[in-house]
Amino acid sequence: MKIILDTSVVLKWFVNEIGSETARGYLEDFIDGKHQFLFPALLFYELGNACKKNSIPVSEIGKIMELMLKFSLEVEDIGLKEFRKIYQNASDYNLSFYDATFVTLMQKHNCKLVTADKKLFSKLKDNFSLIKLLYPADRL
Repeated sequence: MKIILDTSVVLKWFVNEIGSETARGYLEDFIDGKHQFLFPALLFYELGNACKKNSIPVSEIGKIMELMLKFSLEVEDIGLKEFRKIYQNASDYNLSFYDATFVTLMQKHNCKLVTADKKLFSKLKDNFSLIKLLYPADRL
């Protein structure tokens, strides 16, 4: 089964916070061959920005990227090919272009998108049955 994890979930692999255990469970399932992950190329830019925002030391970034490369993740450069659809999703659902990229990838491949972003989930849950919140909303 192919799953898209957005940056809010992937960051939890490296930062201990609410939902980190569940996020790491997805990673363990991937390692065990239970899931396949699909990411937009944008993930790495967003992850770098999130690491910076969380004050992760530069010395740790190399380890994070080494780990990401080790997993041989499936990455798709969706931006140019699907620019119009991404923009449409951003406009229709009042999303950032970045979030709309993940949504468009979900639509294109008809696979589950998991997010830890409660606001994003709230905007999309009524229109997309494939979007899932990493943890119950009452735990936020």
